[in-house]
Amino acid sequence: MGMPHLSFNSSRYSIDDIVKILIVIFLSSFSVWLISYYTLVIKKEIFYTHFIYIPAILSSFWWGKKGSINAFFLGFFLLMSDFYADVGKERFISHLSQLFIFFIVSILTGIISDERKEAEKKEREALKEREKFLEEAAHYFLNPIAIAKGYIEVLSCECASDKASHALNKIKEAIGRIEEVVKNTVEKGIIYESRGDISLKQKEKK
Repeated sequence: MGMPHLSFNSSRYSIDDIVKILIVIFLSSFSVWLISYYTLVIKKEIFYTHFIYIPAILSSFWWGKKGSINAFFLGFFLLMSDFYADVGKERFISHLSQLFIFFIVSILTGIISDERKEAEKKEREALKEREKFLEEAAHYFLNPIAIAKGYIEVLSCECASDKASHALNKIKEAIGRIEEVVKNTVEKGIIYESRGDISLKQKEKK
């Protein structure tokens, strides 16, 4: 029906994509039937010139500028039907002016749809980059922190003096605080140390 070439390969298209294709095929076929019936059979002006907006706009909305091909197909079919049925110059010019607006609306819808999809793509890529950065940050921070904690435990067992034990406990506490900040930043995207101040940090972030 004048749409971009689409196959029903389940590995490429989801159920949602297949449903969209079937809807546009049905509406486009119904539009062709309306054009043929009212132009070639009963030869009367009827609402079909407005109905063809539905499959055309849906095609442009779902498939962008490529989907606007469907609008050109339906418009071309309408004009050819008028020409074949010899509907008269006045009606032919009327349809021609309507189709001009029809094509413009379809193309603009396709452009807006493509821009929306491009924006969504960039947003997804930004989210992936953010997740990748957080994973790398967690690895490069938490791995040496875990090693440091392990050595502190070893030193704690070997230190006999209270002063040395107190100093190691302070170091362990500081490392634990750093570890907590890193985990909270990676998991929640908010830089804070203890659970008690999360609401404050969330308000600051807003």
